[in-house]
Amino acid sequence: MKQAVQIQDSDAYKLMEQISLYIFKLNGLLQDEAVKTIRDTKITNQRWRILGTVIRESHSITVPQIAREMGNARQGIQRAVDSMVQDGLLEYRSNRNHAKSKIVALTAEGKAVYASMMEKERALIEGLAKDIEIKKGRQAAAFLIEMINRLDPLENT
Repeated sequence: MKQAVQIQDSDAYKLMEQISLYIFKLNGLLQDEAVKTIRDTKITNQRWRILGTVIRESHSITVPQIAREMGNARQGIQRAVDSMVQDGLLEYRSNRNHAKSKIVALTAEGKAVYASMMEKERALIEGLAKDIEIKKGRQAAAFLIEMINRLDPLENT
């Protein structure tokens, strides 16, 4: 009879597992707050995230780069960006570095919508930031960046 192998979880394993579960929980809570924030607007959470990604990457950004940054499939982002171009929030510009992959840029309307969304988000962020120890926050951010770099090989290029 084969004996079951007992695997002892290391303290680091247990800690990482716990942190991962907390991150999932936090992500869900943040998503819920985002839905509340956009409830009375004409924008979806995905569109808000796309606008934010384009505005943060003020240099030239393409649909595949947006998808990578957001951690989504390119095809889904392509459909959303095409729709946002039709709705006047984004525009395509020629890309001198790649004939087929156009640059995505915000229109004036896209910038105005994003600014309005950020005003709504500000109260939430200010509430979360209240009384946070900056040193602990920086340590948490550094840890999350380290984990992202370990999991996403594109972050290391």
